[in-house]
Amino acid sequence: MKKCKQCDEKVSMPYKCHRCNKNFCSKHRLPEKHNCPYLNRGGKNSQQIIDELSKDKSKSSKAKHKAKNMLNNTSGRMWLYFLSIIIITYVLQFITLIFFGENVHNSIFVFQADKLEYVWTIFTSIFAHSPNGLFHIIGNIIILVFFGRLLEQIIGTKKFTLLFLISGAIAGLSQIIFSVMIGNPTAGVLGASGSLSAVLGALTIYNPKMKVYLYFIIPIQLWIITVLYVVFSIVAIASLGSIMGNVAHIAHLVGLIIGISYGYITRDKYKAPSVLRR
Repeated sequence: MKKCKQCDEKVSMPYKCHRCNKNFCSKHRLPEKHNCPYLNRGGKNSQQIIDELSKDKSKSSKAKHKAKNMLNNTSGRMWLYFLSIIIITYVLQFITLIFFGENVHNSIFVFQADKLEYVWTIFTSIFAHSPNGLFHIIGNIIILVFFGRLLEQIIGTKKFTLLFLISGAIAGLSQIIFSVMIGNPTAGVLGASGSLSAVLGALTIYNPKMKVYLYFIIPIQLWIITVLYVVFSIVAIASLGSIMGNVAHIAHLVGLIIGISYGYITRDKYKAPSVLRR
């Protein structure tokens, strides 16, 4: 039981003065009743205010420093984290298929035209890949390791992360819209191809003559690959599924356009090397 600082009366539930921070009985609870020394000074004394401001500033500084350290620790390695997520997701896809079936798998990993309320699939589908073969995931892994790593080094981790995720989401949504327009209301899309097409598009603008070794053997300039990619995608889209109908050509093309647009806007800031190093 505490005592009133004014009359020493013992009280079970004392009133605390918000100016001097001392305890008082009901009779002396008001500042003017206990001659509060800070009654005319706005409450807490100047030293208390300074101390509190210093503590707040210190906490804010520590939080900013922690956030900065987290970013620095991630800097230059987001492509590797994306790679890890893709591999882990692929394993989880098979586990889900084996134990829960295709419907549950699609609800978690496939962005579907008739399941747009499953909003998480906008992003989970970026890291998921076709479980029907390794060509899809291996092809995207190769592009991420060689081109994704390079682009992150050029534009920085934060911008690379945003470009990868935003382009992937928009590319997937574009594919869904196109599928519905051509009469396929139950279409689904998955894969990082839209995001990685954006990576190729940006690098093409930064250095269209960058030499790339196709199949690790044939030297070819990046702009040629990009042009062929665009032409093939347009022809495949025009075929309305006759050419590689199980491939999201719209997503690839939209991702490429996003990357080219980003590269064009930032072309004066960044440059790519003349040769893609292994």
